[in-house]
Amino acid sequence: QKLIAAAPTAVAPEKSGFYERMVSKGRTPLYPDDILWNFEKF
Repeated sequence: QKLIAAAPTAVAPEKSGFYERMVSKGRTPLYPDDILWNFEKF
């Protein structure tokens, strides 16, 4: 339980627009703590 309580929250870079692009394409994450990957940067 200590590890769960100490888990950091995800922080999105400001003005990246990544989340908005995902939502506009119908790829909204199911949960707020889902990890989103931007494979265009690799």
